[in-house]
Amino acid sequence: MESFGSEGNFISGGGHHTIATSDCALLLHRHYVHGMGRSPAPRFKDFFEAFKTSFVSAGPHEQVCIKYSDVNNAVREAKSRLNYIHPYRANDVLPEPRDIATTAELSLLVTKILATQFRMTHDEIMNGLPLIDTSRTEMWDMCPAHVKPIPCTVERYRSMDGRCNNVKHSSWGVTNTPFVRFLPALYSDGIQGPRQAADGGQLPNARSISSFVHRDYDHPNRQLSILVMSWGQFIDHDLTLAAPPRVDERDLDFVCCGVPPKFQHPLCMTIEVPREDPFYGKYRRTCIEFKRSLAGQRPNCALGPRTHINILTHSIDANFIYGSSDDLSRRLRSFSRGQLRTWDRFREVGLKPLLPPESENPERDCIGRPRRLFCFLAGDERVNEQIHLTVLHTFYVRDHNRAAMELSRLNPHWDDDRIYHETRHIMAAAVQYITYNEFLPMALGEDLMVRYNLTLLKEGYWHGYDPEVNLALSNSFQSAAFRFGHTFIQGMVRRHPDDIDLWSGGISERTLPGGMIGPTFACIIARQFSNLRRGDRFWFENPGLPSSFTPEQLQEIRKATQSKIICENGDDIPTIQLWVMRLPHRIYNPRFRCEDIPGIDLRYWQEDPIHGGYSFRK
Repeated sequence: MESFGSEGNFISGGGHHTIATSDCALLLHRHYVHGMGRSPAPRFKDFFEAFKTSFVSAGPHEQVCIKYSDVNNAVREAKSRLNYIHPYRANDVLPEPRDIATTAELSLLVTKILATQFRMTHDEIMNGLPLIDTSRTEMWDMCPAHVKPIPCTVERYRSMDGRCNNVKHSSWGVTNTPFVRFLPALYSDGIQGPRQAADGGQLPNARSISSFVHRDYDHPNRQLSILVMSWGQFIDHDLTLAAPPRVDERDLDFVCCGVPPKFQHPLCMTIEVPREDPFYGKYRRTCIEFKRSLAGQRPNCALGPRTHINILTHSIDANFIYGSSDDLSRRLRSFSRGQLRTWDRFREVGLKPLLPPESENPERDCIGRPRRLFCFLAGDERVNEQIHLTVLHTFYVRDHNRAAMELSRLNPHWDDDRIYHETRHIMAAAVQYITYNEFLPMALGEDLMVRYNLTLLKEGYWHGYDPEVNLALSNSFQSAAFRFGHTFIQGMVRRHPDDIDLWSGGISERTLPGGMIGPTFACIIARQFSNLRRGDRFWFENPGLPSSFTPEQLQEIRKATQSKIICENGDDIPTIQLWVMRLPHRIYNPRFRCEDIPGIDLRYWQEDPIHGGYSFRK
């Protein structure tokens, strides 16, 4: 990004930021061009790039040194302005999101102080400030433990919070770490100010755009089943959940509408409802509650623009079954033969167990609950959001217990912990396989599957793991692209192209051949799932690691299908189509008897108790 100097001189950030070796924490390289006036620089970026070897680079150059003492002074000033009190639990192994956010607000104010002091461009804020080594500053004392590097060992099983998935970058993909960015942040001040229009004015009213563009039209699909939507949401809930703003440790919400602006919570960003609104106008409602999610801390508490906390692990690890923290995983376990807790409420009528009731926090995410009834408890708190999610959660908990019972029978010398973690290892692999084999080809189309190397192998190991690929979920994936299943739209709103909301623009595009979405969302989703495969040390196809499956086990994982999981864990399902995310068809997708559909043969996990290794051979 670019900006202008005080005398009409054009300043080209150009990404020229270096880390100095003396007392300079960051060295900014600035290039000035005289006489360019004050036209908005971004619109002329390509013009300047084309001529940067001639008159554009002929102006004076400047180097600006931001010293470590400058950073420390900014930290002290920020602490004074905020009356900062360091959360004592921020040094826990896995701090609470609200404690992380407290430290993140300090980082943002430090960023703002430095940006103001050194008149930094948006490019310098976004790409320069994160290069500062905060371990050499007073920021380090305020940095939460989970984003600091720790020594890692290579283990067979994942940690519950994703720590040390990447041995070199221990905090990549960990619970309560921030979403990354595929696209630059578009904050009005380069740090955290609400986005503005390309001309510097206000963007159109969000509710007006929603009412006009996102109309409630039905677009029936004659080929796909409801499981496409359900599985997409299920996997989204395995990957992303932005930390919601809360008042305090009691987890209470706060109100923004009806509160005078000067008394509103800092995270309030209410949406004004036009008087002529087609829905809310009938009820004379003038305001919609909207709050920012909590601010996050980058690895090593790097400075820069606002980020947002993902309170889940950033990997396909079936955490919707097991949870993304040690505390939640313990609540879900029975600690007997590797089993998860269930509720046998209807066993007397021949039905399989249900999910356990949420009795510790019965009111949380459980709206309209009668006094003597409880919502369900699962690895993801959105289990009760809609019935399709609840059913899938139930199927997968049942399948874990079915597999754990079989592993316990095959390996009586295994203890509860070994059975639980090995079953979890298998279940995560099955979820990865089903997602890439059944869901993604329909969403993206075969061309993008090939282009982004997302097509799974039919046999053997895959040698694509790259420890320099950060598998962390991106903001654009979480907030827009992977929500494509929510709606399809018609209509048009004419604005400057830079003002188009990513969500509105993405679902307005024509779908790619063989896929369900347009090129923008397809690119974001394909890139994200490529990172999730290449950056995951526990990816099921990886060879040569303690977590690797044997060749025989790997071939069994490739037998996993959503249809078999539904068959084995549903109540009285005699037949089903093999590809359940497509509607049945007597020729292309016929129904089979459940017993005729192959599944994972767990005998390949039978261990020799004396000599070790897996002894089963057909």
